Amino acid sequence: TLTGATTRVIPAPASLALLGLGGLVARRRR
Repeated sequence: TLTGATTRVIPAPASLALLGLGGLVARRRR
């Protein structure tokens, strides 16, 4: 799956950081 490939290419901490940034953006939009 694409998710599996992304996890292999992108480290776990990086993915968590992206999720955190996404949450901040969502809060700012609201």
